[in-house]
Amino acid sequence: MILGILYRQLPLPLMVSGQTVDQVTSFKLLGVTVMDSLKWGHHIDAVTAKAAKHLWFLKNQSKQAYPSLILSTITKRLSDMS
Repeated sequence: MILGILYRQLPLPLMVSGQTVDQVTSFKLLGVTVMDSLKWGHHIDAVTAKAAKHLWFLKNQSKQAYPSLILSTITKRLSDMS
């Protein structure tokens, strides 16, 4: 991934220890998806999808006759996974 002025130019292949390093359009760094265009679309989509999965699970579990202590424990564990 190349950022800045060189973004528009076709760069020479980057070599490390005699091996060519692949160029990518996005990568994940510290939980944030960084794109070469510096747009947030992919990161927002991933975070939204993960939140939707957790909310769906909690919604379905809350329909069961679980005690509130169990539901609060599930919610805490899901938030710790994020």
